[in-house]
Amino acid sequence: MICKKCGREVADDAKVCPYCQADLTGEAVSAAPSGEAAQEKEPFFTKKMKTQSLALLAVCVIAVVCCVVFHLK
Repeated sequence: MICKKCGREVADDAKVCPYCQADLTGEAVSAAPSGEAAQEKEPFFTKKMKTQSLALLAVCVIAVVCCVVFHLK
């Protein structure tokens, strides 16, 4: 079955979602989440977060390289 809160697949006999601890004893969804539920669930890392993380990593690498180069002079 699919958890209504987080949208992850859980065992059919589960009473509580192991991922978000939502109560599953109420109405269960046995098929894939509906369009609304699928849209509400965002990926852990969005594209914007990935881009920002890569930019920060690049700045850090450049800073370390500059420190090493200026330290050796």
